[in-house]
Amino acid sequence: MWLFLDPRDEKMIIKVGIMEHGQEPWFFEYDRNKEISLLGAVYERLQSTDYSLQNLRGMIVVPGSGGFSVVRSAAVLANSIAFATKTPILEIIPKNNETAEEIFKRGVKMIESGKRSGEIKPLYGKEPNITIKKD
Repeated sequence: MWLFLDPRDEKMIIKVGIMEHGQEPWFFEYDRNKEISLLGAVYERLQSTDYSLQNLRGMIVVPGSGGFSVVRSAAVLANSIAFATKTPILEIIPKNNETAEEIFKRGVKMIESGKRSGEIKPLYGKEPNITIKKD
């Protein structure tokens, strides 16, 4: 099984893809504003299928340009899973007009040919917009 994370959306959404070798990927959207935990959302979706992180062969991650929090969340989750499961991880930059499915499939081919990233480093599209609550 392969896992794909794409946090490029400005609306705090991460596109998550899951694909078994030789099959077409399926995707769901993790909405940070509606679900608490990205790991929980991935785990819940895997539980509803025959997939498991124990069968993970690799992860393909777009390093960012979306909202600060989702870019960071995707990088942290990917690096944590890769470390814990000793799974190969690949940071991939999309080509012009490339769909999530095309990026995912290209990333799988790259990992299968031996390409790896040591870790995912978040690529922030802009400075974080952090406000402090006033009393």
